Amino acid sequence: MSEKEDVKKIGKTMNKGQAKKWVKDYQDKHSDGTYGWLYGCDILCKLLETPGAEGIWFYKGINEEGNERLVLYPADANGKILDNNVKSLGAMASDDEDGGLAADWGKNCPPFCG
Repeated sequence: MSEKEDVKKIGKTMNKGQAKKWVKDYQDKHSDGTYGWLYGCDILCKLLETPGAEGIWFYKGINEEGNERLVLYPADANGKILDNNVKSLGAMASDDEDGGLAADWGKNCPPFCG
């Protein structure tokens, strides 16, 4: 059995040339889609300030207008979403407002591409 992964340490920096290639390859393949979303440090810090938060999940979703969006959830040390109403990862089953914190309303590119 493998060791438990430290959620706080998931992710790392990468070579900028490789990053540019990954982004370009995606944009070439999906030229009519959304390339990315921008979120400010205020909302990211708010998610990370959730008691027990050690990471953030980024889920793809579709809003009422049919547009692809990202929905962000704080995650605990085991990688579980810190929301009492989420039955399992990928099963956002409740619209109860009292279960936890989630976020969206980032700026998407295009049109907001900085």
